[in-house]
Amino acid sequence: MHKPFRLSAVLFVLLSPSAGAQQIDESIFVNQATNFNVSVRQTAEISGARVLGVVHARRSDSQHPELYAYVPEGWQGAFCARLVTADGFLEATGTYDTRGSTGRIHRLELGSDRDGGAAWIDRLRDLPTESVAIRVRAAACDAPAGHDTIAFWNVPPDATGDEPATLLFNSLRASDVILYQGDAAKPVKCTMIREGLRKAFDAVCPIDGAALSSDGPMEIKLFALRNGDVDPPVTITLHGLPAQ
Repeated sequence: MHKPFRLSAVLFVLLSPSAGAQQIDESIFVNQATNFNVSVRQTAEISGARVLGVVHARRSDSQHPELYAYVPEGWQGAFCARLVTADGFLEATGTYDTRGSTGRIHRLELGSDRDGGAAWIDRLRDLPTESVAIRVRAAACDAPAGHDTIAFWNVPPDATGDEPATLLFNSLRASDVILYQGDAAKPVKCTMIREGLRKAFDAVCPIDGAALSSDGPMEIKLFALRNGDVDPPVTITLHGLPAQ
């Protein structure tokens, strides 16, 4: 059996202007991981995590995928970004630091071809959006999870409007999953993905972006249905973008 390939690097970003460089809005804080790891496995690995993240995602033709996240007011110190593919073959994690810069958008550096990551970056670029999950949450990656925030994969946060975000969930092969968002009385039925190799997550749930713009974080509850029974709820606390 081949051992997983491990890549650990301190990431650096060039902030000086260059030909063809993307211009970064002043509201975006470019953040670099102090500990960035990539695992490319020879066999699929089933994650114990149930919620794999809440994300706005689009396909990108650029050379390097881009990840953004809103870091809420009140977060202090370390926070974690974790990317996993639906098939369980690829996982990337990075621990970042707010550096006192909260209540604003961060662009999270995920490495580059210069870091020897061309193969896994190419793999990400070729995957459909529903095959990539990203979770950004408070606390370091090796610490108990804190509150969640929305990730933005290949789409600037100001380009999403009120379109729903997507919550990726591991139902453990349930027949259906329903989601309650905040105090909403009506549940939302998630879409179960049956085709393809789905080791990490198999349910896609819409999150009302307009409701998330309300003050304070919102509680999200998910219920998996199987064989006529309902599993105990899986609950996360999610921050949305502040209302404009």
